[in-house]
Amino acid sequence: MTEICGQLVSEMIDDDGVPVFDFRHRPGVRDMKNDKSRRVPVHPELIRFGFWDYVETARKSRRELLFPDVSRNKLGNWGDPTSKWFARLIDRLELRGTALCFHSLRHTFEDALKEVDLHDTPIGNVITGRVSPGVSKNYGSKYTVKKLATELAKVHYPGLILPEAMFVGGAVCPSV
Repeated sequence: MTEICGQLVSEMIDDDGVPVFDFRHRPGVRDMKNDKSRRVPVHPELIRFGFWDYVETARKSRRELLFPDVSRNKLGNWGDPTSKWFARLIDRLELRGTALCFHSLRHTFEDALKEVDLHDTPIGNVITGRVSPGVSKNYGSKYTVKKLATELAKVHYPGLILPEAMFVGGAVCPSV
């Protein structure tokens, strides 16, 4: 939650033709897991739903935060206010299920990684920001964003129904 809530517009980049979240470790502002910055491709479904258009509109507006309505709590944590907002949204939409919260999105993603045999693999761990065990992780180069994008595109959510356009006119559609 901290990663996405603290995302700067300037950290949304095109890396060799691949739209990317350039998650930067900014000590005291946005701390990353394991103090490591990383690049994660934007999933093609988000592109299809207009997310990159939203990014470009944000860039043209010259705002700093990708999601300007996100705020921090008194301790400076990004996630708490967003988590509370998400809980209210779940209630308003009358969604039912076990343990529905913002972090449920992470669990759902991990389950989707399992379906395509990427969960707890070196490439899956790069995408999720987890540390792969073993000495060999320290050798060789990093995966290219094109390789990450190819693997991430395998992740699907059968049965998920979303509005045709989640991002309308440069703003997140309030009904989403």
